[in-house]
Amino acid sequence: MKRKAVITGMGCINSLGEHPDEIWDALHHKKIGITRMDAYEQEPYSCSFGGVVQQFSAKMLDISGKNMMNRANQLELYAVIQACTQYGALDVEEQIDCAVYLGNQLIHIDYETMTILVNHCLEDGCLDFTRLGEHIRKIPPLSGVKLLPTVPSHFIAKTYHAHGEGNLLYNGEISGLLNVIQAAQDIEMGTADRIIVASVFSPFQPHEYLWLCDEQMVRTTTIDDDSSQLMFPFDERHQGIIYGEGAAALIIESEETARAKNRTILGYVEGGSINMFPGETFYSLTAEGFKKNLYHTLEKSEQSIKDIDLIYAHGCSSREWDNAELEAIYSIWEHSDIQIRSSKGNIGYTGCASGIMDCVLAIQSMRHNAVFDTINYQRSELDQDVSAYFNGELSTVERCLINNAGLGGSYCSVVLAKGDSYGK
Repeated sequence: MKRKAVITGMGCINSLGEHPDEIWDALHHKKIGITRMDAYEQEPYSCSFGGVVQQFSAKMLDISGKNMMNRANQLELYAVIQACTQYGALDVEEQIDCAVYLGNQLIHIDYETMTILVNHCLEDGCLDFTRLGEHIRKIPPLSGVKLLPTVPSHFIAKTYHAHGEGNLLYNGEISGLLNVIQAAQDIEMGTADRIIVASVFSPFQPHEYLWLCDEQMVRTTTIDDDSSQLMFPFDERHQGIIYGEGAAALIIESEETARAKNRTILGYVEGGSINMFPGETFYSLTAEGFKKNLYHTLEKSEQSIKDIDLIYAHGCSSREWDNAELEAIYSIWEHSDIQIRSSKGNIGYTGCASGIMDCVLAIQSMRHNAVFDTINYQRSELDQDVSAYFNGELSTVERCLINNAGLGGSYCSVVLAKGDSYGK
């Protein structure tokens, strides 16, 4: 009999707060974490707004080392410590002993490291790491370059717009949610008993943010823009992505282990899927791609259409992506009582961390049997009236589908079910 994978700890930090409960309360009160960024000179950048974590200090982490100067590392570790504290591993004699799966950040290379790579390893459009030689000593251990598998894909994808199944398996933006699926599968197969899954996104280092702006991935803003009117998930007025930063973490283990230790079961991982359906360009996501992945997710998680109460959607205010996702959802659920929510209007798009962040919000929805409003939504560009997806209430939330997608035509979704501590 297949073992069940359950969630027994969670942590989250983003522009709305530093804890899942604080973030949930802020969403219910329609608070906005997107603000004008004044940390550096804005003139070179087409967008001056983002969901930045304000007044965060890593001093409470009580750690040391040069690599902890990296803000992404600080945020991710903060979320992991939250999850471990809730699990009980940091305030009792028992220490948590488990694997750690980390979702990779989209552009996590500092300017000096990139300069070294270009000067010594790039020739005729190809990266040759054998030429790095002694220069590798100049690269910080946690820059990602010393973990060579992910860096070439990042560099090639962004520089040469490579996309497609035959060229590149690029899963940067879905890597957080992908690791939730992988962790659950490893636990179900008995290869692990307990796994920490975490991901972080902190895109506002100047060189990284400049690339996003230059690639027109970010909505252009002006001095007259209002933070509360920058993101329109699924709305006909959507005009482009506003990015946010943050980190989220889950502790996933076998139900057998959780019950033996008398842990609180926050939720069950019913299953999920990842698929590559390349579009016309590296930046394309299609209705057909979303639809095939959603059907595959329902099959893998052994759920029917009517079993899903709530969808935490990718919806990040990109016109092409939002329309494609909503069209796919409508083609599957049509006039059912399904509800759709997106937190992106409140916190911005948090890249590879968004999948795990939505898992945390889904657990809160099931815990409270409640949903928050998707702000700034009025009506979509679809011919069908889908407003009922966004303005309805739910008396109970038993199962949530978290939908994620990313560059290169990658799609990933997972289904979570209510934990028995909340009435399952």
